[in-house]
Amino acid sequence: MTRVELYFREGWMNRRIVWITTLCLIGQMGLAWAQTKQISAHQPSLGTPADSSAQILNKRWMALKRQIQSDMRNGKLTRYQAGEMMAKLKAVHHQSMQLKKQTTKRQLTSDQETQVNKQLDEIATSL
Repeated sequence: MTRVELYFREGWMNRRIVWITTLCLIGQMGLAWAQTKQISAHQPSLGTPADSSAQILNKRWMALKRQIQSDMRNGKLTRYQAGEMMAKLKAVHHQSMQLKKQTTKRQLTSDQETQVNKQLDEIATSL
C-alpha cells in the first residue's frame, strides 16, 4: 500500500472530508437559492413630492453652513466673522423650528417660508 492509501484508510480522515464537503455544498445551495429570488427594482411611490418646502429650506441652510465653513478654511472669513455668520444662521434655523412648532401641521406657511428665505438671502449676500 502507498502512503496515500494508508492515509485515507483511516476512518477519521474520510469522515472529515465528507463533513467538509457536505458543509460546502449546503453553503453553496444557500447562495444559489438567494440568487434565484426576484428583486424588484421599482419601489412604490408614497405620494410625497421629491422635495418639500421644508427639505428645500434645510438644504439651503446646510449649503450656507458649508459655505461659511469653507470660506473660513480658505481664509475669506476670519474665525470671528464665521462665528457671527453661524450664529445668525443658527438663529434663523431656530426661528424656523419655533414657527413650525406653532402650527398644527408642523409646517411653515407660505408667508413664514418667504420670511425665512429672506433671512437666508441676507446671510447669503453678506458672504
